[in-house]
Order: sequence, then C-alpha cells, then structure tokens
Amino acid sequence: MLACRRVTRAWLRALLVLLPTTAWASLSFIGMAKHWPVVGEVWSFSRFAFDELGVAPAMGWACKGALFTALGIAVLRLFVRRRYLLHEVTLAPDLRRLLLLALAVALPVQVALGLSPGMQHFYRRFFEDGGGTRILANAITIFTEHLWIEGVVLGLALLPGLVERVRAEQGCARVGRFARFGLGYPESGPRTVSAWLGVPPEAWPAIAAQGALFFLGHFTKDPFEVATSLPGGLAVGWLSLRTRSFLPAMVLHLVTGAVVICTMWLARAVR
Repeated sequence: MLACRRVTRAWLRALLVLLPTTAWASLSFIGMAKHWPVVGEVWSFSRFAFDELGVAPAMGWACKGALFTALGIAVLRLFVRRRYLLHEVTLAPDLRRLLLLALAVALPVQVALGLSPGMQHFYRRFFEDGGGTRILANAITIFTEHLWIEGVVLGLALLPGLVERVRAEQGCARVGRFARFGLGYPESGPRTVSAWLGVPPEAWPAIAAQGALFFLGHFTKDPFEVATSLPGGLAVGWLSLRTRSFLPAMVLHLVTGAVVICTMWLARAVR
C-alpha cells in the first residue's frame, strides 16, 4: 500500500512539473509552438530582434533557446530551495562503461537515420552555404535542450530522496554479464526490470515526463526521427538518473548527431 501511494505521488508530481516546464519550453525549442497564441508572438519578436542584430536565423533559434533556458533556471532558483539540477561531472568507472554501451546501442539507429532519404531532405541545409553555422546552432540547442529536460525537468519531477537513493545503491554488487556496466540484479533484492536497470520504481513517472517533453521537441521533424525520439527520450532520462547528470545524455546526443551528419555526408559523396 505504501509503495502504491509513493508511485501515485510520483505520477502526480511528474505531471505537475511537466505542465509548466513544457509551457516554458514552448518559448524556446518546441517547433510546433510558433503557431500558438502568445507564444507565436514571442517567437516573432525574438526572430525580429535577432534579425535586427544581424544574427543568422539558425543561430537566433539557438540563442533564443539558451536565453529562455537560462531565464527559466534563474526564476526557479527564486522559488525552489532544494538542490534538484542533475549536473554531476564525475562518473564512476561502471557509469563510464554504461555511457559507452549506450553509444554502441544507439549508433546503428543513427546510421539508419543518416541513410534515410527523409532525414537527408530535412537536414539538407547542413550541406549548403552556412551549413557550419547551422551545425553549431544545432549543437548549442542540444546543450540547452538537455540542460532543461534532463537537468531541470527530470530533477524537479523526481520525488525527494530518489537521487540520493540511486547514489547510495551505486556501489551495490550486481550479478550477470552486464554487471561491469552497472546493470544486473542486485545480489539481494527484488528481481524486477527497475532493479536490473538500477532505478527505483517511483522514478519512472519522472523519466516518462521528461521523455514526453523530449518527444514534443522533435515532433515537427522527419517521421523517422520522431519515431525514435520517444524511446530515445526515455533512454536518456534513465541514463541521466543513473549518472545523476544531464551531461552524459548531452554527450550521447552530440556524438550520435555527429554520426547522423557524417553518414549523410558519406551518402551524398557516394551519389
């Protein structure tokens, strides 16, 4: 009964955090939001302001996202007293191996994305004049996107004490062929999927909430990318909780994005 109550609380907290943080994210990196009332006007004004400053449209998009993300964090600091931002820098050896494993699993999917004609058409401007600026702007957007989604939204949506619980269980011995990656069942404890993945069951609502926001941020892109963004968002949320930082998710996204771009470039060169 107590566990059921905690899971219910976890879902309520995740939803309460998701609504305002998604509304704020609509001002920066949710593409469909440019057609919404009020938000659309903010987008138009920011576009006009950056045009007046001589900033390229792609870089203006990135600067807008960075500006609203920084402003959102500044406002939250006024109202949220507990430490919530997931931004640890040092990774234990098993977590470094876990990041490498995540990269290995993601790479075939990214190669398939790079070979997709729809993806190649959507990102064709990366290979036109000014493509380097667009790639840099995309990298900046990836940083701010993960800072907000995995750093802020996930950190706020988690029930108090869950991050400390994950940290405390970090050193627990695990059994199985993936134990060196920090995966596997504990030597003593429940034999559940959550236990194997190393996160408490009450963490999944928060992981789902930030995954939904990650999905919304990719909703206007190529259908192949949209289809992979929901499982990808859940995966980077889980990785961020395991590592207690948004930085590994950001690195994963940057590396896999580079693989997609390189695959596209090679495909164009072969043609």
